[in-house]
Amino acid sequence: MKSVAVFFAFAVGWFFITSAPLHAQTDDDVMAAYKAYNAAIEAGEDQAAFEQAKRAYELAEAVWGDSRQETALLAINYADRLFDRKEYKDAVKIYARCIELLQEQLENSRFNLGYCYYQQGTAFLEDGRKNKAEAAYLSTVETLSPLTDSDLDAAAYVGQAYLALAGLNAPKRVRASSPDVGARRLAQLLEQSRDYAKKAQPLLIRALGEEAFLVGYAYLVEAYYYEWAREWNTARDLYKKALDIFEKHLGTDHIETRRALGRHLYADALARREDENPEEAEDKALKEKNEMLASGCSTVERDGVEIEICIVKRRAPIFPMDAAYNGQSGFAFIEFDIDETGAVVNPRIIESWPGEEFDRATLSAMKRWRYKPPVTADGTVVFVTDIETFVRFDLEW
Repeated sequence: MKSVAVFFAFAVGWFFITSAPLHAQTDDDVMAAYKAYNAAIEAGEDQAAFEQAKRAYELAEAVWGDSRQETALLAINYADRLFDRKEYKDAVKIYARCIELLQEQLENSRFNLGYCYYQQGTAFLEDGRKNKAEAAYLSTVETLSPLTDSDLDAAAYVGQAYLALAGLNAPKRVRASSPDVGARRLAQLLEQSRDYAKKAQPLLIRALGEEAFLVGYAYLVEAYYYEWAREWNTARDLYKKALDIFEKHLGTDHIETRRALGRHLYADALARREDENPEEAEDKALKEKNEMLASGCSTVERDGVEIEICIVKRRAPIFPMDAAYNGQSGFAFIEFDIDETGAVVNPRIIESWPGEEFDRATLSAMKRWRYKPPVTADGTVVFVTDIETFVRFDLEW
């Protein structure tokens, strides 16, 4: 989307620059620097392009200052180059100058002003200044919303701003031991995050398509709220939408896809349990727990070779005391390897919720898990990687 905005800005800006009367040699210098910038871009000379973008902007400030909109357009160009070089602090300052220049000409420069707010917000975010990022994204929404019905680019930027706001409000971890005041704040954050994600979805779908990656991320963030609210059917459906989109864009092995899979499995298990009658649910839970404690064998395939793995000892993790005291259920979606002796090695958490307490309990239990040495069909003992399993922490068991 950035390339669209920059093209738009300079399609307009270049018309003004080339059609404006030349008042002094320095006007020629501005245009020469801009032409040199374009030549460097076409030649793939990044450093030269950066230097000419900086020179063109600085000359525009010296020659035109606040008097012409082209100064702001060249500021955008220079700020974008700084952003690409990850010089976020400097980029923020130039975007601020762009905003200052364009605010005086709002109706004639609304799109470019909204773009500057959006880019400034992202630069703030990359620089770790989340409060300032949130303010810039809110200004993006305010500035570009009047254009969203007629301009798909504006709709895309507003959708992305809403999605960024949703991400800023979504807690990455939910501690089971949060005090009441923390729980109330958590509820506010999750509700706000859900609302922003829901606002983002129709805008992103219209601008980018139903299966765009950002649409999947919006479904994922919205699902966090419904998981927290224990509305398992809604959470499951949203996680499934996100999972399908992530699989299309990232593949099944990408960490983000697998995290979405873990959350979907958790929500799906509890949604199905809610749909059953209490007696069936109790019987099923007992069966699942007994299966976790029992021995069993299964077959996995690696590089076209079938490998048999058999459980010798796999005890369920101990339920964390703080989580039990606070009535907190959760899950851990995990991956590990099994060496030639049957020991579990390299255990890692792919996704968990709420995390921390359940992560520690799961990893501690895995240290005591044992398998028979993994074997192929001809009896060869092998090291097997990337075994996945799912642990559910449920107080109703």
